[in-house]
Amino acid sequence: MQLNQLRISNFQSFGPDATTIDLEDITFLIGPNGAGKTAVLQALSRMFAFDPSLRRVKQSDFHIPLGEVAADVPDERVFWIEARFIYPELEGDDAAYDTIPPNFKHMRISDEDVASPLSLVQGL
Repeated sequence: MQLNQLRISNFQSFGPDATTIDLEDITFLIGPNGAGKTAVLQALSRMFAFDPSLRRVKQSDFHIPLGEVAADVPDERVFWIEARFIYPELEGDDAAYDTIPPNFKHMRISDEDVASPLSLVQGL
């Protein structure tokens, strides 16, 4: 199983337009200060951290546009994080299913054209 792609919207430094991060063959994140390296790692932590306290949504997780004035503050803010996995071990006729963790065996997307990201909503 391999984490192949991450899509983020309205999370920390990522704005409302969905950002796609392809993770194929990536071993490190590099970029200037403020590029979102830490936000990417924190997004992964919110979804997959072993420690439940690291999976909790915080008010600071929500993107706040630069220059937002009090009159424009929405009643609620929404962000989403979507992780896409591939299973190269399933390719071929003799594919072994033992490599899929039990907690993922029941998860299946029946229509890849229908997005179903993990959505986290918190009223502010």
